[in-house]
Amino acid sequence: MKKIYNEYVKFMRAAKCVYISSINEHKGGVAPEISYSPCIVDKDNNTYILVSTLTKRTKSLLEQRNVSLMFI
Repeated sequence: MKKIYNEYVKFMRAAKCVYISSINEHKGGVAPEISYSPCIVDKDNNTYILVSTLTKRTKSLLEQRNVSLMFI
């Protein structure tokens, strides 16, 4: 199991971008939002993404704490 974890960490740290998935309120309901963003993963495995206030995604990221990342 440790070998798999180490491979995962190595892959994650080498990633240059991620898909970000969140939920946004839309017309009285909710709608998923998925977008692509540059990222960096530091030595403590913290992931940092580039966020712009010009995108629709930013509002849902600021309002929701439940966000999923898919490393590519």
